[in-house]
Amino acid sequence: MRPKVARAYRSHLRSGDDLVTTYEATRAGFVSLALEKNRRATPYVAEARALQTAASIAKHPSDLMKISGIEAGLLTAAGLSDKALVHLLPVRFGDIVPIFRRVAKGVYGRLELSTGV
Repeated sequence: MRPKVARAYRSHLRSGDDLVTTYEATRAGFVSLALEKNRRATPYVAEARALQTAASIAKHPSDLMKISGIEAGLLTAAGLSDKALVHLLPVRFGDIVPIFRRVAKGVYGRLELSTGV
């Protein structure tokens, strides 16, 4: 014979209806999540806008290499994650760009960019 086990959950749950989340609570959860995502994204959006402003003065892609202070933004825009950068850095920014050019040439054929390559 099995001994009786105390069921602590019974002090909180009386029926299956107690497990149903109300519409209001669900909506509040989604709104809270959206606000948190917005708060976390704000610095990235500001950084992207600053990159766009700084890069807008470049007439050719090779001119981007001459603009100081936008290296991190360019690497992010190129698709390198923070995790990937941990493994690549402290490689100089100028050493990474030729690698991307070679890869891009292999994938896309001849590049029609005024990069001097």
